[in-house]
Amino acid sequence: MMKYIAHIGRDNDQTQLLSDHLTTVRDMCEEWGRSIGLSHVCGLAGWLHDCGKYTDEFQSYILRAHNGDPKAVPGIVDHSSAGGFYLIQCIEKYKDVTGLANQQPAKLLAELVGNAIFAHHNPNGALDYIGEVSQLGGDNQFVLKDTLPFSKRVENVRVKIIKKCTMKFDHVFLLNLMNQFLNSIIKQHLMR
Repeated sequence: MMKYIAHIGRDNDQTQLLSDHLTTVRDMCEEWGRSIGLSHVCGLAGWLHDCGKYTDEFQSYILRAHNGDPKAVPGIVDHSSAGGFYLIQCIEKYKDVTGLANQQPAKLLAELVGNAIFAHHNPNGALDYIGEVSQLGGDNQFVLKDTLPFSKRVENVRVKIIKKCTMKFDHVFLLNLMNQFLNSIIKQHLMR
């Protein structure tokens, strides 16, 4: 199996494997999120933020950039969108596996965490994908309306690399581990 690289040191040739990078960032984000009661939610964003580096295109770019190729400029290969798309795919698979009647919590998770993943290299920060919210009753419970701008925009985007990198991510990290993460998040934070 090919070893995918996340980073190469500038002052040396030391590489960080992508699987190690994603696991380390996930663990760090979980630790930071623990203080606000969102350990797995934050961990999920950290875990998926760079899964777009699981492509031959990115691997070629990182080696060319390290070797000083002037055409290998930062941002030429979009690696941040793949994690957001992967999360959306996982939410769809999760819905099919669990048969959840109310998909609003899962959609909210995909929108909020997906937005953070999509935007993690965006100089303008988070994207304007937030949908309309309506309040239910007097118990301060809020729910997204059926039409989510985030979902509509994501459906309109066609990215060739998503299938390739998510299959590699699934192989390295196992889809059932992702389902455990999603299950924990949805039960803990979104199904109250």
